[in-house]
Amino acid sequence: AGRLTFPRGVLQGQKLLLLLERLTLPVWQVAQFDQLPIPFRCIGTDIGNGEVVVFADGSLPMAVRASMGVPAAYAPIRIRGRLMVDGGIVNNVPVDVVQAMGAEHLIAVNVGDTLAKEAELTSPLSVSNQMLNILMKERTDSILAKMRPDDLLITPDMSGINAAGFEQLAEGIRRGEQAAQRMVAGLRQFAVSAARYAEIRRTQQRPRFDPAPVAFVDVVNTRSGSPHLVADALSKLVGQPLDPLAIETGLATAYGQGRYERITWKPEHRGDATGVRVTPVDKGWGPNFLTFGLQLSDDFAGRSSYQLAAEATFAGTDQHDGETRLRLDLGRLAGLRAERYQPFAHRGRLYLLPFLDYQVENQPLRSNADAEYRLRTATAGLLLGYNLSSNWRVETGLVRGDGKASVLIGADAPNQHSDFGAFRFGLSHDSLDDSDFPASGGRSDLTLEADRKFLGSDGNGEVLRWRVDQVVGGERNRWLLGVRGHTRFGKSDPLQSLDALGGLGQLSGFIERERIGEHSALARAVYYRRFNDASKLFSLPAYFGASIEAGNVWDRRQDISIESL
Repeated sequence: AGRLTFPRGVLQGQKLLLLLERLTLPVWQVAQFDQLPIPFRCIGTDIGNGEVVVFADGSLPMAVRASMGVPAAYAPIRIRGRLMVDGGIVNNVPVDVVQAMGAEHLIAVNVGDTLAKEAELTSPLSVSNQMLNILMKERTDSILAKMRPDDLLITPDMSGINAAGFEQLAEGIRRGEQAAQRMVAGLRQFAVSAARYAEIRRTQQRPRFDPAPVAFVDVVNTRSGSPHLVADALSKLVGQPLDPLAIETGLATAYGQGRYERITWKPEHRGDATGVRVTPVDKGWGPNFLTFGLQLSDDFAGRSSYQLAAEATFAGTDQHDGETRLRLDLGRLAGLRAERYQPFAHRGRLYLLPFLDYQVENQPLRSNADAEYRLRTATAGLLLGYNLSSNWRVETGLVRGDGKASVLIGADAPNQHSDFGAFRFGLSHDSLDDSDFPASGGRSDLTLEADRKFLGSDGNGEVLRWRVDQVVGGERNRWLLGVRGHTRFGKSDPLQSLDALGGLGQLSGFIERERIGEHSALARAVYYRRFNDASKLFSLPAYFGASIEAGNVWDRRQDISIESL
């Protein structure tokens, strides 16, 4: 039986894991951590039974990732069959572990969270966090009691800095330096001569990594139902020098499919050949997903609207990784849509997309004595497409349906009905890194629909639509520059060939879809800036911005002019 499940953490840690793999690449062949230039251990907690796990061998980036998995923030990671989180829960200052490694003298640093003052305990969350800190402090104190008299303990002032305060990293380093300066007298007991120190440092140099050409890419299929998507994203690596950034770019493309909890990689030797071994891990809360969205808008002149959307996605239902999507819309635009994305042949780049779509909305027509219609449109289609690359797609197919326009306001306005059948051709490119507030990339698409009587249309004609958007700017200040257009030729379907402007970013001075016509053009420049701290682990993105827009709709092509914008 199916059940509703959620991700185990706010962040899955994919980018963090890729960073760790890149940083530890020079020692990727080291399996025993005692063989590292500086012998190393890290601590994890088995969240299933609370046991301490000391990592002394295996994958170094995976071990480090497991040992810093702050519960609820970073998702736990499974290693050797055990679900691991941050080891600081049970052993935040592992003095006993270092002593077991044979260390004769210890310099320990305790950076545990300080207990909050009673006046700061103002919510259930703060009280719960205080209880956890008390338990951790009790455990830490018992471990620190094992230090010998000639060991040294450094305790920086960590007030106001917690385990999730990554944005306070620089401040934490500054306080650590201050604490060390206060302990200089104690640190001097461990001093050695300059010659001895130079000798020690020579033995601690990081090995050099010399990238060899990639002879093969091996994608493990034991933990994923769609390893071919990863293989396809990395197909161009073979024959090229082993470049971590190129590998990460390919993995980011595959990870962006939304199917994976994480994707890891490491070099691998096979005889004299060097290749890449990649392990994708499917999401533990899929492959079926349910998402919701809510949009509220108000023009502060008495007109407001809402839009509620619910979408169910069913993935991994066959060996070709097909996907079924069902969508329900309520509000200003009501509708139902069902579609099936079915890849086949040539590594799944070729696909079929059958769909059914039904939409209902109220549409004002200012050009017709302020009439308002109730538009109902039912459409069925079958598209054949090909993914030229991770950014480019081309598709063509047939669409068939009918539309009805019933008068709501305007006694003299006529009801309308039309049937349509058309060929559709589309070409699209999308390299935006985010669909809502992108920081980089661009998007462009071109669509041509050709209505034909023998397909069921009332007349022969064509409708051409195009759009181009590009993001420019820096990390916080960004501009989205874009143009779009729509035009009609011949006697295409009168309802399907209309385009509407109005609403946020689409001539914002008008209500949603207030301006409607057979031809349209819009140019806009949208500025937006994130005003809250993006470096915080728990930070809901919040932006403010403004836009400059120019555009209009026309019923006749000869009316189009710069002056009419």
